[in-house]
Amino acid sequence: MKVFRIIAVIFFMLVLAGCNNIQIQKNNIEETGFFHRNDKIVFVGNSITKMGMFHHNLLLYHITRFPEQPLKMYNCGVGGDVTQNVLNRLQTDILSNKPTVAAIMLGMNDMNLRQYSKESAGSEEVKKLENNAFATYRKKYEILINEFLSRKIRVILERPSIYDQTAAFTSRNLYGKNDALGRCALFVDSIAQKYNLPVVDYYSKMNRITSEIQAKDSMATIVGNDRTHPGEVGHLIMTYQFLKADNAPQFVSKIVVDAANASISEKAFNCHINNISKADNKIKFTVKEFSLPFPVTELQTDALKLVPFLNDFNVELFKIKNLREGKYQLKIDDVVVGTFSSVQLARGINLAEYQSTPQYRQAMKIREKLEYFWELERRDRSIHFCEKLPDYRKCPVKNDFNKLINYLDSSFTANYTNPYFREIIKTYSAYKPKEKEIKVEMEKIRETIYSFAVPAEHFYELNNQ
Repeated sequence: MKVFRIIAVIFFMLVLAGCNNIQIQKNNIEETGFFHRNDKIVFVGNSITKMGMFHHNLLLYHITRFPEQPLKMYNCGVGGDVTQNVLNRLQTDILSNKPTVAAIMLGMNDMNLRQYSKESAGSEEVKKLENNAFATYRKKYEILINEFLSRKIRVILERPSIYDQTAAFTSRNLYGKNDALGRCALFVDSIAQKYNLPVVDYYSKMNRITSEIQAKDSMATIVGNDRTHPGEVGHLIMTYQFLKADNAPQFVSKIVVDAANASISEKAFNCHINNISKADNKIKFTVKEFSLPFPVTELQTDALKLVPFLNDFNVELFKIKNLREGKYQLKIDDVVVGTFSSVQLARGINLAEYQSTPQYRQAMKIREKLEYFWELERRDRSIHFCEKLPDYRKCPVKNDFNKLINYLDSSFTANYTNPYFREIIKTYSAYKPKEKEIKVEMEKIRETIYSFAVPAEHFYELNNQ
C-alpha cells in the first residue's frame, strides 16, 4: 500500500507540474513565406538597395525574432544600376556570395528619362523613349530572373519604390517617371505569375501613403527632396511591406499568467514561464522568451504613424488575468518598466514599446553591433559603385593604384559637380586597399552576430500599489 501511495503522490505532483509546463509554441522561420534556416539572401538592385536600410531592418528583425535560426543577407545594390548592369556584375558581385535566395528591385534607373516633365507628359517623343526603355527593361529583367532560377536560387520580386512626382517642393521633377514605374510594377506582377514567384509591393503602399499625407500637407513626402531615395521612415515602410508579404510573425512572445491560481495560461507563446509565486500583494515569476523585440530608432518613429508596424510585427504581449482591482508596478530584473491598472494588465500591454526593458536593451546592443557591419558594407558598396563608373572603366593605369586615384580624382573633378562623387573617391582611395579585409570582417560578423541575440531568463515582479 505504501508503494501505491508513493506512486499516487508522484502522479499528483506530475499533474500539478503539468499545469505550469504547458507545451509552448515557438516562432519558426520555416512557417514564414520566404526564408529558411541558413539561407543566404542577396538583395539585388540600385542605390535604394545599396542604401540598405530596408534589408538592414529585415536582418535585425530576423536576428531578434529567430535567434536560433540563423540566415545571412548580402547587399548587392549599386547606385545608378539598370538591369543590364546587374547582368554584367552577376558573376563577380552577386553569385559569388553563393545565394540560396535573390530579392530583386529594379526599374528606377531603367525608366530614368531626362525628358520627363509636366510640359512633355504624353508627347510622342516621350512615349517612344519610354516604350524603348521599357522594352529593354522587360527583356533584361526576364533574362536576370532565369539566371537565378536556372541555378535553383529562389527568387523574390519587389515592385519598385516610388518616384514622388506630386510633392509641391521645388526640386527638379521628372513628372511621368512614377507612372512609368507603375508599368514596371505591373510587369513584375506578370513575371511573378508566369514563374509562380512571390512579390513584395512597395509601389502601391508608398503611393497610397503619399496621397494620404499630401492631402494634408502638399510638401510631405516619404522619400526625400530628390523625390527618389527614401530615408529611415520610407525604408521602415518598405520593411513593413516585405514582412507582410513574408507572412512574418506578429508576436515576439505572449507572457500570459493567471493571477488567481498563480499559473501559466495556455495562451502563452514563445516563452517559458517558471517559479510563479503570489504573496504580500506581489506576484513574482521568471520568464525566458525565445525572441527579442525589434528596436525602433528615433528616426523611424514617424513611420509608426503611417503603418501599424508595432501591432503587426512587434508585439511582446504581457498579460496578467484575474488580478485584484488596483494599480501595479512592473519590474523586470529590478528595472521599473511602469505602473499599470489591473484593467490594462488584463487587456495586455506591449512590452516592445518600453525601451527600458532588459530585452529591448539587448536588442539595441545588437543594432549597435550591426551599425559597424553596415559601415563596412557601405565601404564595400562604394568600391563597387566606383568601379562601375565610366571614368574607372576608361582609366588606362588601373594596375598602378596611385596613378589610378590621381586619374579618378582629376576625372571626377572635371565630370561631376555633385559632392557625393567627391566622397566616393575618398572612400575608394581609403578602402580599396583593404577590400579583402573588409569582406573577411563582414563575414565574421555574419557568423557571430546571432550569438548576441540569445535571450536570457528575466525576473518579473508585480507589486500592488
